[in-house]
Amino acid sequence: MPAKDLGTMTVHYIDVGQGDSILIQINEKNMLIDAGDRSEGDRVVSYLKDNNVEKLDVIVATHAHADHIGGMVDVLDNFDIKRFIDSGNPHTTKTYENMLITIDEMDIPFSLAEAGQAIDLDPSTTITVLNPEELTGDLNDDSVVVKLTYEDVSFMF
Repeated sequence: MPAKDLGTMTVHYIDVGQGDSILIQINEKNMLIDAGDRSEGDRVVSYLKDNNVEKLDVIVATHAHADHIGGMVDVLDNFDIKRFIDSGNPHTTKTYENMLITIDEMDIPFSLAEAGQAIDLDPSTTITVLNPEELTGDLNDDSVVVKLTYEDVSFMF
């Protein structure tokens, strides 16, 4: 019996200097994890457009430090967003507040990550939230950690 073609998955680590931004593409589905610092928002948007991204099926904001979510408003302003997942640990910065205001104004479906939760992206992948189990109040300790499995390869983000 021939093996089932699961399509192609590509993981892009976007160079945003200090911080993170990761694009996962599989079978015309797109997931973005973080968007770098505020000064990198245009770079992330350009990178996504250069890779034919028109919509983001899932965005994960791992935690509220500016080097992870600073460029997020630029991303939210430029793409159709189907689902936004946040750690649930609030931060008092204007950066975090602006991101939440934009999500609210654009009526983007918003949820909080919980350990054990499955993230539906594509049937060929399994994405499971590993952290946070319980919020401690520490932004780094409460970061969203996800495990993505595709065929016999796993990634931890």
